Amino acid sequence: MPLPDPSSRTCSSKGLLQRPLRRAGVSILESIAILSLTSLLLTLSVGWIHQSLKLSSNLRVRERDHVQWTRLARRFRHDAWTASDAVVSSPQEILFRYGTENEVRYEFRNDLASREGFDGNDSFAFATGTRLSLYQDPSSGFVLLGWTRPKSPAQRGPSRRNDDPSGSAAPISSALLDQTSAEFASGKSSADVVQRCQIGRWHTKKLVAGNSE
Repeated sequence: MPLPDPSSRTCSSKGLLQRPLRRAGVSILESIAILSLTSLLLTLSVGWIHQSLKLSSNLRVRERDHVQWTRLARRFRHDAWTASDAVVSSPQEILFRYGTENEVRYEFRNDLASREGFDGNDSFAFATGTRLSLYQDPSSGFVLLGWTRPKSPAQRGPSRRNDDPSGSAAPISSALLDQTSAEFASGKSSADVVQRCQIGRWHTKKLVAGNSE
């Protein structure tokens, strides 16, 4: 019986190894899809990081403003309670008198409040766009200090460093001063926070105590 010709065999024990193998790789379409998805994820990540940094910056500004307001409110309340008299010439300026010689003057220029007195000077710098205003109720002997926070970037004034109390701020317009006085007088102030202090509260108690003795 003749032996089969080896060249005519179509399969052998090593036939699988002799067949051409398919190359493993990534097509152009798959590469484009992967790159597009990666680019989308990076864009979303950058936007999220930007919003996080912006929110963190706004929170820091609000925290600094809160600290400044706490300092100003505490100092203003003490000066009002210990004063013997007060004169509010405008919603931007108030003068506390202590007897006939000593005085303390507060001046507000939008986002900057300054205090000049016989016992030292001080300044309180707020975020750009802040509005500080005063109103004195002559019938009750109270003085009101209002603090309006900045609403949006479109409503803010020119940029100025919050840690630079020496900077000058533009004065409030006369129309806004009249509006502020009318709001306080009607009890419908648009200020976010209003502090109400009685002028001469401690001074009156000292006089009463001295007269009773």
